[in-house]
Amino acid sequence: MTIGARADDGRHKADCGLLSTLSSELQALEGAGTARCPFTTWTNAHADATNLQGAAHVALTRQPLSAIDRAHPAYYLLPAAAIFFALFLVPILINLVTAFTDWNAYRSGFNFIGLDNFVAAIESGDLLRVTRTTFLYSVAVVAAQNIFGFSLAMALERRTRVSNLFRAIFFVPCVVAIVVWGILFNQLLHPSGLVNQILSVLTGSEVAIIWLGSVKYTIFVVAAVNSWMWTGFHMVIYIAAINAIPEDLIDAGKIDGLGYFARIRHVILPLIMQGISINVVLSTIGTLKVFDMVMVLTKTGPGGATNVYNTWIYEAFGQALYGYASAINIFLIVLVTVIAYPLYFRMNRRVVDL
Repeated sequence: MTIGARADDGRHKADCGLLSTLSSELQALEGAGTARCPFTTWTNAHADATNLQGAAHVALTRQPLSAIDRAHPAYYLLPAAAIFFALFLVPILINLVTAFTDWNAYRSGFNFIGLDNFVAAIESGDLLRVTRTTFLYSVAVVAAQNIFGFSLAMALERRTRVSNLFRAIFFVPCVVAIVVWGILFNQLLHPSGLVNQILSVLTGSEVAIIWLGSVKYTIFVVAAVNSWMWTGFHMVIYIAAINAIPEDLIDAGKIDGLGYFARIRHVILPLIMQGISINVVLSTIGTLKVFDMVMVLTKTGPGGATNVYNTWIYEAFGQALYGYASAINIFLIVLVTVIAYPLYFRMNRRVVDL
């Protein structure tokens, strides 16, 4: 036998021995049922080594981050921060400064006069009257929007074709311009308008109520129109809050023997406190700074009975008394802050995490 033949025979025997050894090891592993395949083990080890080499290469070649790269997340904040600063903080600071001046359109320049504008607003008697009117309007609207919004949400919280249709119907008013509804209701509430005509048919006698001409009650008519317009918006928030309640909790109330209204009181209301808080705070802030609905419906009449803070500020600016109008705006900012922020934090304490 030649040397080459003997070498081939040796390699063949070695290969056969290796295959025999691996076959016996595999059979032993399969019989034990606990170990991993040696080929898989070798492959995983090789992959781990490759990954370690790659990670080491990356670690050696990585360059330190520059200041620009570290500040990269802040780039997304800059546009909103710039708009907030330019359109909110700067005007407030300017308003705060001009409130202590006699700035108006009847002279060039202005002088600092201290608290004279604030004293003039208080002594005029308008501050107390406007604050009272704004407060009554706010209470009426907040109560109506949240009571009716929650009631509609309870009636329409199930997703059916009928409920979806009525959700859309009730939500439509809040996407239409306030000026449109103001002009429409101005005509409907006219002494010879449709509302009085319907009442005349129902009562069998002529009805000529001057809905927008009462010194005492017109502000509540304006509040009713505004509540009608925005109730659908608050309804949607309440529906989202109710649908977030786990069904298990509702079923537990039923098992415990709670009736429909008892479940609302003891189960649903405590669990939707987050939605109640959002709705109450939004409606409170919105009503304290109301302007457009009052101007379109009544123009602060009759006799200033529906004059609220923003319409008062508008009148002062219309008279070119810029410093005086800025002082009134400071009163409004304080009023919103004193009412809205404590209300928000107080209600948030009662929020239940689901």
